[in-house]
Amino acid sequence: MDCTSGIARHAEWATPVIRAASHDWFSQLLSPAAPLAPSAGEVYGEHRYEHKLSNGWVFSVTAQAQGYSVRLYDRPGGVDLSQVNPPLSAAVPNTRDIFGWHFRNADNTAANDGSVNAPQQLRPFEFALSAAEVARSQNSAGTATATENAGRGWVWVEELGLTQLEQGERARANYLKFYACVSWPRVPTEDDAHDTRAHHTGYTPEEAEIFGACGLDLQRWQPNALVLPRHLGADFDGDGAHDEVIQVARASGERNIAMCRAGTWLQLLAELDTDPDFQHTINAMERWQVVPPDFAAPGSPGGNTVWPEADGDVLVLERIEKSMYLVYRQRGVFKVAQVYRLVAS
Repeated sequence: MDCTSGIARHAEWATPVIRAASHDWFSQLLSPAAPLAPSAGEVYGEHRYEHKLSNGWVFSVTAQAQGYSVRLYDRPGGVDLSQVNPPLSAAVPNTRDIFGWHFRNADNTAANDGSVNAPQQLRPFEFALSAAEVARSQNSAGTATATENAGRGWVWVEELGLTQLEQGERARANYLKFYACVSWPRVPTEDDAHDTRAHHTGYTPEEAEIFGACGLDLQRWQPNALVLPRHLGADFDGDGAHDEVIQVARASGERNIAMCRAGTWLQLLAELDTDPDFQHTINAMERWQVVPPDFAAPGSPGGNTVWPEADGDVLVLERIEKSMYLVYRQRGVFKVAQVYRLVAS
């Protein structure tokens, strides 16, 4: 999996600008590879944006008459792997084409109110994994059709500059700020490497980048794991989106747990409760796990205690046979509950 990077700001081309109100795109993605934080890119006027991926593919955003087109090539100047992305009919807007008129109403007098059938900020797309797959997918008319063994990509339109806004005209995009990532199934050697990394407490640069993009101040907090697994994934707020937690520490030795919800909202869990023992449990944590909101049975985390009403999954933090805390969200507010604390006499 790889992402675009690099920014060249030329905001004078962006008049007027459409700004996205939310980053909820991250929660809508189902990646066949491990998630990686999206990075930003910009393109303006007739300029072209290119980013070479780690495997040699080239992600490209190219100016067109009405805006910009996203493409993914197997090598510089090579085969467009994304040509298999549906819909294949030229009469229907394709998610890879980000045209100005997609964001305007039918008579070009205001923002798109649904009168124009076109994709909006989130632009998911599929692509073949090789030029040979593209060739095999072509039908008798020479048009590439969707492939079952597909990679997945997405572009999120953060800002869009428009021109040609006169009534009856067709709006054109002349500036685009975006986030983008592509992912593809792992090969067996990558699976082996992933399994090996899962048994190490050291975080990868990509894992740190996810939380940096989510808002974690990486100058103050560094990913630093005491226990395995080094990160956990769940749906802590019950919104159906994927959330993640990692262990972090300051240079002073103070520890914390960072939660990134849907790739967008950051929460540092030590800030949820002023109980010194809660902070001590985080500092000396020996086990952590995620359990569903209805999970409570004798001998399980929580034992016979009354399990709290939670919006989503519950994070269990434990100093074995010393203390246990639950972190959960209840009616939109994150809370901390102490299950037990054993104090030596």
